[in-house]
Amino acid sequence: MTTSSPFLIAVAAAVVIVMVTVGTLVSIGRFGPSATCLAASEWTKATQEMYFVGNDPKLDEATRVLALHDQFGVMANVVLPPVGADSKSEILPLLHQHNSEMEYWLSFQLSEDRQERETARLQLNKTVRIINGFLVVECGLEPVLLHQPRSSKLQAEAISEEARIKEAVTRLYALINDERWLAVWNSYTREWREKCSFDAMVESLRGFKGEVAKFNDVNVFGSLAVITYNVARLDSAGNQEGSCDYSVTLVKQDDEWLWEEPCH
Repeated sequence: MTTSSPFLIAVAAAVVIVMVTVGTLVSIGRFGPSATCLAASEWTKATQEMYFVGNDPKLDEATRVLALHDQFGVMANVVLPPVGADSKSEILPLLHQHNSEMEYWLSFQLSEDRQERETARLQLNKTVRIINGFLVVECGLEPVLLHQPRSSKLQAEAISEEARIKEAVTRLYALINDERWLAVWNSYTREWREKCSFDAMVESLRGFKGEVAKFNDVNVFGSLAVITYNVARLDSAGNQEGSCDYSVTLVKQDDEWLWEEPCH
């Protein structure tokens, strides 16, 4: 007879009430996210997948344990800055603490010591709830969902948002190639257009031809996205003559993903 997953044992849900202030968005938006928040974004993706695996009702206990160990390897391989490397971060030491607690909890999955396993699980859940508050306040990230299986709706929304971000990046290069300068101008945030020069933008970009060859990574921090990608440079005949990697920041305004970077 298969025993119930410890993830599925009902616990009282903690309600974390947070306010993401304009100051928080400015601190991660105008100057880019900190190294801690970039690492936390990758950590959140891997950790969320681990909790989804733990709550998957289709898995028997033995399969669940194997899948959890596999996903733990993915989570543990996310490179976190050393504890103390970011003196202003509240979340960094908690991420390291969670990984240690998760490893400890996993060591009891095939053990008969149910009391110790339950104690480890409750401590792990407590740590995640604290982390969730800082994920939102410090980094503008979505919290980790503890006690529910993967939602096809949530997954579809995440894929859809990432697709919109990639489309915004690809579209800007197409506009530059076609020299549609007003449309290029309107692809930037309101704040960028208020402080930067239209003529300087056109002068800087005129003559450039290129297209996105591949996307390397997309990290979303609430209404801010950091994208790394490779651009193929094209000659006047449309042939590739080189490539380079870029990292850019997009900000969501009025439900559109717009560019934010230093003035040209």
